[in-house]
Amino acid sequence: MKRYFFILLIFGQMAFALPISMTISNQEVSLGLVATPIEMNMGYPQSSISFQQLAGINVAVSTPLFNPYLNFNIYNYRFLSFFAGTNFEFGNLPQAFKSEKINEYGRIFLDLSASANLKDLYFFVNYERLISSVDLNVLNNIFFIAPPNPYYPPNALYLYTSYDFDWFKDEKVIFRIFGDVNLNFSDGFIFSTPSIELGIRILTNTSILN
Repeated sequence: MKRYFFILLIFGQMAFALPISMTISNQEVSLGLVATPIEMNMGYPQSSISFQQLAGINVAVSTPLFNPYLNFNIYNYRFLSFFAGTNFEFGNLPQAFKSEKINEYGRIFLDLSASANLKDLYFFVNYERLISSVDLNVLNNIFFIAPPNPYYPPNALYLYTSYDFDWFKDEKVIFRIFGDVNLNFSDGFIFSTPSIELGIRILTNTSILN
């Protein structure tokens, strides 16, 4: 049954140029709406909505964990783009600090990133730095901004690459393979176990629908 659903989805995209996507990886299964420049994905274990690379929110449904972000495109040079921004995490945080008086419920990060778009080949690299925590004073039930959690790695490096197989160009459907690596590390360059994702996306190229 699932096989026939995927076949119908692909041919539906090809026949009617439906602005939808399907993502399958070792970490995620989702369906999305690709109405450029806005993209929405609903799936498990996370869902997201984004406006290009500039703003959006990721929601880890299984945790739950909310991750809104905001980026500014600060410079473009040929096929390269550079961004600076911030992102936040709220909810059930990994390695959260908890005590009888203080509980950690949020984190604030600064981001620096760059992307390279070489026609069908795409690269994205992002460095983020934990700058503060959002803690709850349990006794007074007051949230406040605090120094970053000393037990959580303050640095993270995210690498993403994808390649588009435009086999059905006339039908405006793209097959995309992608991979990404997420590395957390301390200031002493002690790395945590990396998170690696490999997957495939099938999506409508809405940029050529007009």
